[in-house]
Amino acid sequence: MGLSRLKISNFRNLNAVDIQPCQDINLFYGANGSGKTSLLESIYYISFARSFRSRISSHIIQNNKDQFSVFAEIDANTLGVERNRQGGLAIRFNTGSIVSASELSKLLPLQLIYPDSYQLLNDGSKIRRQFIDWGVFHVEHQIFFPLWKRMRKILQQRNVVLKNKKFQAKPMIKAWDIEFAEIARTITGLRSDYINNFYPIFDEILCKLLPDKAIKMKFKPGWDNTQPFENILERELEKDFQFGFTRFGPHRADLEISIEHHLAKNILSRGEQKALVCAMRLAQARILEKTHEQCVFLIDDLPSELDEEKRKIFCDMISHMKTQLFITGISSNSLKNLFAPKLTKMFHVEHGSIREIEKHDEY
Repeated sequence: MGLSRLKISNFRNLNAVDIQPCQDINLFYGANGSGKTSLLESIYYISFARSFRSRISSHIIQNNKDQFSVFAEIDANTLGVERNRQGGLAIRFNTGSIVSASELSKLLPLQLIYPDSYQLLNDGSKIRRQFIDWGVFHVEHQIFFPLWKRMRKILQQRNVVLKNKKFQAKPMIKAWDIEFAEIARTITGLRSDYINNFYPIFDEILCKLLPDKAIKMKFKPGWDNTQPFENILERELEKDFQFGFTRFGPHRADLEISIEHHLAKNILSRGEQKALVCAMRLAQARILEKTHEQCVFLIDDLPSELDEEKRKIFCDMISHMKTQLFITGISSNSLKNLFAPKLTKMFHVEHGSIREIEKHDEY
């Protein structure tokens, strides 16, 4: 499953765009500011109903326009997202509506590699927790997602009481904590199982991209799991009231990525960090393949920060996977030799317009 048609209107600097990507490798080249990253951002919006560049939707809508829209054909289905300046969101699947962004993600599993991908290593635990949960969500969707939603609801209720210092509500909190602890154990088990399956695949890929780096991963559940979680919640309740939030639990889970007992982010160069993140994303896509689902990759400025040898290794691995690729670069020469021509479509992006380059045309 992949995108067979993409229509974009009023999205950043993109004019009326209507293209028909191939199911394999789609290459987009053009000068900086031409709209290449905006194209990838629009596809990202179809899967996540949000941007990876801005939290403010009005920044994405073209000047003097009331809304933007992105529509895609996926197999025999149509999927569309519209957002207006007031923040209103409309999601369409075929002739009906989808109210949940999670349904979008299930319909279009998507991985993003872009110049800021190193944030997966350098930022706080939330982004790594999201990385794990993306994988668990797509592998164990029916089990994981309802539990995750319920956990968030309990946590929200608990934190409201803690923040407002409603000490009289302690019996209510303790009642919630019984369910909270049960859900926490199940979610943690799913996350742990996923990482245990993920790591050998990741390690195999990383040995090709960074053969001289012994990267280790350790899943941290968010509390000392040598003790029952119920005991920790009860023991720490008074301090939670002092701080005004729940300090331990699956919402604090993390993935520790290290080299010889040092955090990888403190040891690796920027290029090595990008290679590491590429290996993590490829490993997730391989796990997804086992469920007979296809992953779409958005790769912005692939040539940057990866040397020629690593680019060739990465492109060889990803071209043998069941993926649809959207890859950008400044020049056609930086892209066209990375993949076999018969697998690719080439597009030129210029001043917000996108034009497919015919095979007989000169890149």
